[in-house]
Amino acid sequence: MLSYHRAVCWYVRRPFYFLIEQLLEEHMVPVEASRELTEAVKAMKEYLDTHYEESISLDTLSKISKMSRYQLLRLFTREVGVSPYRYLQSIRIAKAKRLLEQGEAIGKLALDCGFSDQSHFTNYFKSFIGITPKQYQSIFTQKRSELDE
Repeated sequence: MLSYHRAVCWYVRRPFYFLIEQLLEEHMVPVEASRELTEAVKAMKEYLDTHYEESISLDTLSKISKMSRYQLLRLFTREVGVSPYRYLQSIRIAKAKRLLEQGEAIGKLALDCGFSDQSHFTNYFKSFIGITPKQYQSIFTQKRSELDE
C-alpha cells in the first residue's frame, strides 16, 4: 500500500516539478546579465564551461586567474553568486538534463558530464533538481510517447 501511495504522490508532483523548472528557465535573469565580471572571473567561467567533464581543482583555477585559492573563491562567489564548485556542478547538471531529455543512458551520461560514477551523479542530481535522473528522464519519454500517439 505504501508503494502505491508513493507512486500516486509522484504522479501528482511530477507535473509540478516540471512546471516550476520551466518557469524558472523562462523568467530567471542570469546573474552575469546584471553586472560586469572581472577578467579573472570571465577566464575561470570560460574554463569551467569548456572543461566541465574533467576533474578541475582550485589549483587549476588559481593558475588561470593568477590568484590564490582563497582570493579566487571570494571573488568568484561575490561576482557570480555561487562558488566555482557549485557553478561547475550546475553546468554538469544542465548538460545532463539535456542528455536525459534525449534518452541517453544514465551511467554513460554521468561519466560524460564529469561525475565520478552513476551513484555520485544520481545523488547530486536529486539534491540539485529534487527528483532522480530516471524520474526526470521519464517525464520526457512519456511526453514523447504521448506526442507519437
